Amino acid sequence: MRARAHVVLLVLMLSTLFANLLLYGGLAQLPEGKAFLASARRESPLALMYMSAGDPLVAATGLSSVGQDMARAAYGETFAAVEESPGAASDLIETGDFGQGHALARAIYWATPLLLVAWLIAYLLRPRAVHLVRRR
Repeated sequence: MRARAHVVLLVLMLSTLFANLLLYGGLAQLPEGKAFLASARRESPLALMYMSAGDPLVAATGLSSVGQDMARAAYGETFAAVEESPGAASDLIETGDFGQGHALARAIYWATPLLLVAWLIAYLLRPRAVHLVRRR
């Protein structure tokens, strides 16, 4: 298993990256998402990257309704709080406690960079093939 750990971590990282791009691309397309995008430009480069890369990806693949539904499920309860204070939208994404969907979205939000670092470490420490007899 150790020989393939970097492959497993790469697949997990790409899966969470796709989920983040879908979620935040859908959030950027919602009318309420404009406050999240403006706040991410000021405070959260990771959320800005997810929204900036996810918006055209979601639009090009035709998954905008799926992404918007995911965003409503994860952040629907925060929309009222964002209307009251639009500048705190990034804080609500990263720290608020608004149910299971929000907690899952927050876990996936941080999983991608952590899995990227774990993949890099596992890739650098992967076992190399040993050739005892050299062919001529």
